[in-house]
Amino acid sequence: MFLEAGASKCVNGIGTGGKLLLNDNGILFHSKDKVVTTIKWTCINSTKCYKTLGVNPNGFSLMLENGDEHAFVVDSRLIWQEAIEGHLLKIKANQMHPDLG
Repeated sequence: MFLEAGASKCVNGIGTGGKLLLNDNGILFHSKDKVVTTIKWTCINSTKCYKTLGVNPNGFSLMLENGDEHAFVVDSRLIWQEAIEGHLLKIKANQMHPDLG
């Protein structure tokens, strides 16, 4: 695991608290209600940052290959975005040049 913090997962404008984790397999959200959301790296298309309530710069979304979007609220969202995008770049580079991985 290379990043872990408290977070909220937002669905239809409603946030559910829990813990967000990044590891070699993907991104996991463990809600306080014991529901686990798992997103594999290969399913992520891109990320985007947004402001919650239009003012707080603490939200980011994962855009998936199938068109789904998963939105989260975290502290230090740019650290999360950089970690995710950096890992995605590494995966794509390994797919293009497997002999270099």
